[in-house]
Amino acid sequence: MRMRLAYILGASLSMAACTASMDSPVTPDGSPGQISPAACGADTVQGKLGASYANLPASTWPTPNRVEKPGSMLTMDYRPDRLRIQLDAHGKIVALRCG
Repeated sequence: MRMRLAYILGASLSMAACTASMDSPVTPDGSPGQISPAACGADTVQGKLGASYANLPASTWPTPNRVEKPGSMLTMDYRPDRLRIQLDAHGKIVALRCG
């Protein structure tokens, strides 16, 4: 019974640690931070919002980058130098941000 309780407690604590928002970077002191769109090149591609991702060549995007489709599994690592290209269900670009 103790093993089961320890397992449940451990799983609960692990899940609680995964509640941070990917859109809200945290500074080393634990306070919310702001990342400039220039940190990942998002400022240079904002004109692509609303375009079809499939119609744009790979050379369009700064690297590193990550394409995020609805329902796709993503890691929770935060990289201020990475461009996040967020798509809607139709493959249209709905957001370009760092992280």
